[in-house]
Amino acid sequence: RRSPKPQVGGSMPSWPANNRFRYIQHQSIFLRLLSLVATQASKQSGSETSLFDRIKWFAVIGIVIAGIVGNWWFDQIPGLVRALILVGMALVAGFIGFQTERGRNLWVLMRDARSEVRRVIWPTRQETLQTTLIVVILILVFALILWGLDSFLSWLVQMILR
Repeated sequence: RRSPKPQVGGSMPSWPANNRFRYIQHQSIFLRLLSLVATQASKQSGSETSLFDRIKWFAVIGIVIAGIVGNWWFDQIPGLVRALILVGMALVAGFIGFQTERGRNLWVLMRDARSEVRRVIWPTRQETLQTTLIVVILILVFALILWGLDSFLSWLVQMILR
């Protein structure tokens, strides 16, 4: 018989006591990222952004606006040169943005997401092809079923209306 306390496991042979903790260790990528974002948001909401961080964000916004206006204003310069300048400006803006508290938090989030993606076991080519084939066959079967049902109902309505 199962224990009335949900946090106590091991009362049933099919539910060992350590199973709950194994689940916690193997949470999905989405839940881990969601909890990280929630943690970072709660930290952010409790503290004011420093003046220096605000100045950095204004600099980032200024660089982005300067890039947009400059690309439009200097349209006679060859496109490749303008593109290289815009890439350089984007790199500088990104560098400045990552020096802020939110930028550092975003960097930690991206690093954690990358490590989670590395842990994913991706399907092989054969598994992907087999799954795709099963999906296509099921789509065709359901399409034939719906076509047959539609044809039958059309025939039935025509018979009733005549």
